[in-house]
Amino acid sequence: MRRAIGRVRGDLVSITEKLGLWAAVLTLVPLTPSFVQAQSVVRLARSVSPAAAQIVNAGTVSPLMPMEIAVRLNLRNTGELEQLKRDQRDPSSASYHRGLTAAQFNTRFGPIQADADAVAQWLSAAGFVVTGIDLDRHLVLAQANAAVVSRAFDVTIAGNGSDFANTIEPAIPAALAPLVANIEGLSNTFAVKPALIQRGDFEPLSDVKGSASPDFNASQGLGFSPTDLRNYYDETPLIANGNTGTRAPDCIAVAEVSNLHLSSVNAFDAEFGLPPVSLRQITASRIKPGYNDAELEAALDVEYAHAIAPATPIRLYAGSGANDLQDAITRAVTDNACGVISISYGYCGQPASFYTETLGQIFTQAALQRQTVFVSSGDEGAAGLVLEGDQCVVGRSPHVSEMSADPDVTSVGGTQFNPQYNSAGRNISGVLNGLDSAWDENDQFQGATGGGTSAVFPRPSWQTGAGVPAGTMRLVPDVALGASGSAPGFYIVAFVNGENQLGLVAGTSIGSPTWAGYSRLIAKVLGTKGRLGPINPRLYQLGAIGSESGLIDVVGGNNTFNFVAGFTAGTGYDMATGWGSPDMAAMLNSFLVGGTASPATANVTAPPKTVIADAGALTLTNTSGGTVSIDSIKVTMTHPGVFKTLSMSCGGQAANTVRGTTTTFNFRQPIAIPIDGVATCTMSATLASLARTYTSTETLTNVAGTVAGEGVTFEGVPASLGTITLAP
Repeated sequence: MRRAIGRVRGDLVSITEKLGLWAAVLTLVPLTPSFVQAQSVVRLARSVSPAAAQIVNAGTVSPLMPMEIAVRLNLRNTGELEQLKRDQRDPSSASYHRGLTAAQFNTRFGPIQADADAVAQWLSAAGFVVTGIDLDRHLVLAQANAAVVSRAFDVTIAGNGSDFANTIEPAIPAALAPLVANIEGLSNTFAVKPALIQRGDFEPLSDVKGSASPDFNASQGLGFSPTDLRNYYDETPLIANGNTGTRAPDCIAVAEVSNLHLSSVNAFDAEFGLPPVSLRQITASRIKPGYNDAELEAALDVEYAHAIAPATPIRLYAGSGANDLQDAITRAVTDNACGVISISYGYCGQPASFYTETLGQIFTQAALQRQTVFVSSGDEGAAGLVLEGDQCVVGRSPHVSEMSADPDVTSVGGTQFNPQYNSAGRNISGVLNGLDSAWDENDQFQGATGGGTSAVFPRPSWQTGAGVPAGTMRLVPDVALGASGSAPGFYIVAFVNGENQLGLVAGTSIGSPTWAGYSRLIAKVLGTKGRLGPINPRLYQLGAIGSESGLIDVVGGNNTFNFVAGFTAGTGYDMATGWGSPDMAAMLNSFLVGGTASPATANVTAPPKTVIADAGALTLTNTSGGTVSIDSIKVTMTHPGVFKTLSMSCGGQAANTVRGTTTTFNFRQPIAIPIDGVATCTMSATLASLARTYTSTETLTNVAGTVAGEGVTFEGVPASLGTITLAP
C-alpha cells in the first residue's frame, strides 16, 4: 500500500506557489556551506530509515525537489509527566484514575509558543518557508527544496525520482536541541500494512444459503460469527446480564486509512442479529482517503468492536496521504473523545525515532488522558515486516511491530483453535477448554502471530512475572485472541465488487478491536466514564496470578515464520501469545477486584484512623497492652458500582450495613479481642456484573492494648489487605 509523497499539512500554501520563490532564491543566493557547520550542533539519534540504503538506483536527489518537513517539538516537564503516570495508578494519590483533557496536557507538558517561535525563526533563517505552527500537535511545519533541506540539516538526501531518504542523522543547532524531538518528512521510504489476511473469495450476501444468525456456514465453511466469538470467550453471560458496553459520550476509536461503506456494517449487523451501530466517520487529514484496499480492515475493526460492545458508539478516524495512519492516530488522541483506541496496522521502513519520538509522544498523551490503546502485534510471526520497494513484506530476520511495543499500548497477538460445533453449526467450546495454541499457519504461508523483542523500547518496570525472560528491552505481545483464517476463521461483511459481500478473514486485526470492545465492558462496571488508561500494569498482575484470574494461558505452538525461528508458547508469559486470551466474565471481575497484598501500618488514636490498602486477608495487630474492641469496620470502595450487595460477619456476629461509596459495618456489640487473641471477619460481596458471591476473610489480631472503634479502609472486595499494626 503505497504512501503518497509529501502531503501538505494544515492550511498550507500550495507547493507550486512556492516553486518560483525557491528557484529565485537559488538563482540569487549561491549555495553556501551547511547552515549548521558554523555552529555547535547536535544530531538527532536513530533518525535514518532502515530502508535508506536499499533505494534502488539511488543518487543524490535534485536540489529543486520540493520537500515538506515537520519539526516535532519536545514535551516539557518530563519528570512531572512520568510522576503523573505513576500517580494515576496509585490509589493513595489525588490523581488516581483522573485523566487530563487535551488542553490540560498541552498546558502542562506541551511546547510553548516561545519554543515554536525559536524553531520557526531558525528554519526561516535557513531558507525554509514556515507554513504553520500547530501547538496542539507539537509541530512547526515548513517547506523548502532539497538543497535547502540538505544544507540546513547537514544531510544528504538520496533518491531515485520516487523514493528518497536522508542517509545520515540530521543536525540541529545545539541551542535548539532541548526543543526538538524529531524531524519528520526527510524520507518517504516507509509504508503501512493492515494486519488482516483474506481467506478465499467473498460471496454476495444474496448467495448465502440459510440463516447467518446466530451462526453461519457459507461456502467457505464454518467460521466464527459474533455469537460464536462471545460464547468462546465467555462474554455471553455479561451480555445477558445487560453489560453491552459504555454509552455516549464514551466511544471506541478505530484508526484507519480508508473510509467505510456504512451499508457493510449495517448488513453485518442484520446478518448476525446485532443492534444497529452508532458510527461516525471523521476525516483526520486534509482530504478523505475514499475507499481503497484497506476498506476490509475498516470493516473488520468496526464490526468486531461493535459485536463485543454493541452499546458503545464508534468513531472511525480516516487518514490520507503520506502520513495517513499517523494522522488518524493523532486525531483520535487530540480529540480525546473515546476511552479506547484500536490500531490494526503495522509500519515498515520507519526509523527508530519515529516510534520513540513521534508515536511515543502521541501515545504518552493518550496515556495521561487515560485512553487505552490496543495495537495488533502483526501477522508475520517472529519475522515481522520490512520495506521492499514501496510495500511492507515479510522479513528474513527477527522484527517486531515497534508501534505495538510502545510501553503505553497493549500489544495483541494471535491464537488458533479448532472449535467444537453442534449439529446446528453453533460453537459449543470455550477458551477454558484448552484448545488454543499460538497462531502459526507457516505451512500454508498464511500468517503467524507477531512477537519478540523490541529493538527500540527498553523494558518497562511492570513487564515481569513467570515466563518473562531476562533482558533489558520491551517484549511483545502482551495478550492474544483468535487470529487464524481456518481455525476457526472470522466472518466480516465488506463492500466488494460494488456490493456487500461476506467472507472469512484472519489476522491479529481481529484481536485489537475485540479487546477494545471488551475494555468497554470493564469500563461500564468500573464506572470511570470509559477511562481505564494503560492497562498493561494490571494485565501483568493478573498474568502472574495465572489462569484463575480469567487471563487464560496459552501453552502450545510457536510463531516461527518465513524460516525465522520464533518463540514457543509455554506456561506463563511468552513472546507468542503474551499472557494469553480472556475469559471475559472471569477476567472482568479479576480486573476490578483481584490483586496482591500490600502491607499497611496505622497508629491508633482517637478518632479512628482509616488505612488504604489493597487486595484477601486483613490482620489487625494491637501492640498497646490491653484488650482491643472493634465496633465497626469501614470499607471505602473506589468503584462502588462493582457491587450489588455487601455483608459481613465477625466472631459469629452479623453487622448492620450502611451503604454508600464508604460502607460502614456496625456491630451490635463491640468485637472484643483479648491480648494475643484473633477474631476472624468474613465479608461477602455479590458483584453487579454476575450473580456470583465472593468472600474475603479479614483476620483481626490483638497482640496487646485496647482500641475502640477502629476503622479499616480498603479498595475493592474481595481484597487482600495485608497487615495493619495498631500501636498505642
